[in-house]
Amino acid sequence: MIKHILEFSISEDVRKQDTAAIMIAIAKSKAGRELSWNFFRENFTFLKNRFVSSNESSRIQMIIITLYIYFQGSGLGSKLIKGVVEDFATEDKAQEVIDFFKANMYSGTDRAIQQGVESIRMNEAWLKRERNLPALQDYLEADAF
Repeated sequence: MIKHILEFSISEDVRKQDTAAIMIAIAKSKAGRELSWNFFRENFTFLKNRFVSSNESSRIQMIIITLYIYFQGSGLGSKLIKGVVEDFATEDKAQEVIDFFKANMYSGTDRAIQQGVESIRMNEAWLKRERNLPALQDYLEADAF
């Protein structure tokens, strides 16, 4: 089901900004995180071309897209990259993201890639701290200090 939604998200029936929103929303779930990342990599060239600025046939469409980008703070491609990768939580996944984008350059997304990798590493550090929480709680409750 998730795979079908991802495929639909890149169809001509879905607006560009909605493609990014759908893929990011799927990436936020545990079940969809890996699927969304794999789908992103498999369709990287298509997605890259879809989010590269081009002459839209309608002036109204361009105004809407420009306003969306302005109020969201960055380009849709950057939002998609960061949104798809930022919830992973292992150094292996951080390295996978780095390696993928070294091999598949996407102009103007360096900061989003860096922020995504930083988020992955922060998530990993947070999980490591949380795993040690019971030991810390036992220590504090034992009045050992």
